[in-house]
Amino acid sequence: MDLRILLASVFLAIAVAGCFGRPARVKPPHISAASAGAAAVADYDMDGDGAIAESELERAVPLKSSLDSVDTNQDGKLTAEEIAGRIEAWQKTRVGVLVLFSRVTLDGQPLDGATVTLVPAPFLGDNVKPTTGVTGATGMALLTIDEQYRVAPDVKGAQCGWYLVRITKQQDGQEMLDARYNSETTLGCEVAPDREVVMKGLRFALTTGE
Repeated sequence: MDLRILLASVFLAIAVAGCFGRPARVKPPHISAASAGAAAVADYDMDGDGAIAESELERAVPLKSSLDSVDTNQDGKLTAEEIAGRIEAWQKTRVGVLVLFSRVTLDGQPLDGATVTLVPAPFLGDNVKPTTGVTGATGMALLTIDEQYRVAPDVKGAQCGWYLVRITKQQDGQEMLDARYNSETTLGCEVAPDREVVMKGLRFALTTGE
């Protein structure tokens, strides 16, 4: 099924749920923008200059994935103020949950049965929850917050935030995907209303080689 059709169907379901008395709007998670910005710099600023430099971003995978939206002065570094400013921009939208799909390929072919997990960046705090989904035959998965964290059973999706992305697939009890996609992941993303991935979906082209 075309991604646009899938998105339209889910958005319609959410709208209908609101019309029948279920929550039409989910509150965004509480994040102290200033504290999160300071915590991010504390975690990743190795040289103590008060900013996350380009070389240090290799460890800050979620932030590196959205450098264009965070680095407002385009100097290649991220400050606590820039990170806090981006969080405040999310909060101003008042969006609590976003519909989010992912598509995973392996060596150019759709990967069926892979689990895609978005792990919130630690500096965001405990209110941003992990999001998971399992790919089907087309390699696509609808990513949702675990049911235990949902404000209502029918309200699915992902919260605004920065995430590490882990993709796993078990075969005969063994992990078949390279560690750079899971235990030592190099994948990250930002989920926010103005990010293209929200409409087009997260896309991950994995390979079996180096």
